[in-house]
Amino acid sequence: MGLTVDTPNGPLTLARGCDGCTLCCKVMRVDAPLNKPMNRWCEHCVPGKGCGIHETRPPVCRNFHCVWLTDAQFGAEWEPERCHMVLWLDLEGRRLNANVDEDHADAWLAEPYYGQLKTLASMALYRGGQIVVYVGKQTFVILPSRHVALGALGSDEYIFIDRLPQGGWDARKVDQAEADALRKAGRV
Repeated sequence: MGLTVDTPNGPLTLARGCDGCTLCCKVMRVDAPLNKPMNRWCEHCVPGKGCGIHETRPPVCRNFHCVWLTDAQFGAEWEPERCHMVLWLDLEGRRLNANVDEDHADAWLAEPYYGQLKTLASMALYRGGQIVVYVGKQTFVILPSRHVALGALGSDEYIFIDRLPQGGWDARKVDQAEADALRKAGRV
């Protein structure tokens, strides 16, 4: 097994190490204290080496571990600097996100990635999960047979995935009021 690190949720044993990969230092947004926008290199990153302030980096960076580091089931093709994406989880592990390097904006549409993302969606949707791709401010929801472009998501907008009566799935943005109504109706 790999290195065990402390996280806010307890110890986590990594499947592998970064080995010089620094793509998260570019594609991830980091609010306070760094105020680093998505798809811009962190001023502290030393590309190909790591964080220039590794010992004093903020907790938001210290506690981030991409899916490549934590899940050995993802093959070598998913190494972030190779696939030009950083995979990460949120919603208590129910949503797999892919932040795509804008310099390689179509990387997620290439094989084997697109096919694997659709396969992951076919498994996740039945458990209430989601697969979401971000290319800059553009949001794409991956479904088993296609993807849905949602555009930019506002801070008060949410992703809702519907199981269609005729079969299949669809995705859309909803506002806070509609999200509350969907939760009340037991649909989220």
